Amino acid sequence: MREAIDSVGARSWGDLHATRINHALGTVAALARALDLNIGPFPNSGSPNTVNVASYGNRLPFTNTHGASQRHVVDMGDLDGTGFVIPTGQSGLPFSKHYRDQTPLWRTGRLWLIPLERAKAEARVVHRMTLRPR
Repeated sequence: MREAIDSVGARSWGDLHATRINHALGTVAALARALDLNIGPFPNSGSPNTVNVASYGNRLPFTNTHGASQRHVVDMGDLDGTGFVIPTGQSGLPFSKHYRDQTPLWRTGRLWLIPLERAKAEARVVHRMTLRPR
């Protein structure tokens, strides 16, 4: 405990544990800077043994190396309260408005709601794609 207190001091878990989400091209430093590819780092809770799973290295700074790629919650008492969130966004394209649009929801434990009642679902439609067989 003394060793932990000496190395950690009064810092909180989030002060010591950060998440950084790297884009596949984010390892190229010039591209990462020019295109703002990587997301974070930002303080994060969680550990390998919590619902908010997050694995870290064993040395300071503790940077989250991997975790869940999606959080999906089903409220059996209110199916229209069912939702999901991913750490980044729907798109992997850096210039898309959906590249990192779910990160704030993910960081604060909120969800993108998916109503199951048809009228409620129709009210949330932003875009529609129709596939027709040939």
